[in-house]
Amino acid sequence: MKALINFFTEIAFYNGSLYLRTKDGNVLTGGIPKPRMILNGNQVSFQLLSSNGDQVGTVGNVYVLALPENSMVVVIQKNIKFPFVLLMLIFVDMAIIIFTSVPLNVRAAIREMKLCIVLIRQKESTQQVERKKVNKSLAFASASHDVRASLAGLIGLTEICNYQVVPG
Repeated sequence: MKALINFFTEIAFYNGSLYLRTKDGNVLTGGIPKPRMILNGNQVSFQLLSSNGDQVGTVGNVYVLALPENSMVVVIQKNIKFPFVLLMLIFVDMAIIIFTSVPLNVRAAIREMKLCIVLIRQKESTQQVERKKVNKSLAFASASHDVRASLAGLIGLTEICNYQVVPG
């Protein structure tokens, strides 16, 4: 029971008060009277006794924390600076990230486009060299075929002439 009372006394109420409502509808505003824990099966209830031992009421599991009207405003105003500073730091971090990553991405894209242009030019020059080589090979094959055909024609003519000419 002391642990329960210590729990309620250690809570920071911010100028508020703790009120207990008994099961019969009474609201206890003078603090927590002497409590007595009653175990009934698997339910726990508290009987509140006055200083002379008379039962004041039985408390179920209803807790109410009542705060004065202006106390929460003071708490919020006291604690608003830290979250505001954190929020501003987050905005500054986001701005730094955006203003550093965008130029880096633009530079990388420009570099990639330049490399693509160089690659396309290299491919074009390679294809041009390959076409020249193929054309040269075809020209050489065609010239060699023409030379062989002409030589074969000459050889054939000389052999025909040798048969037709009378020796001597």
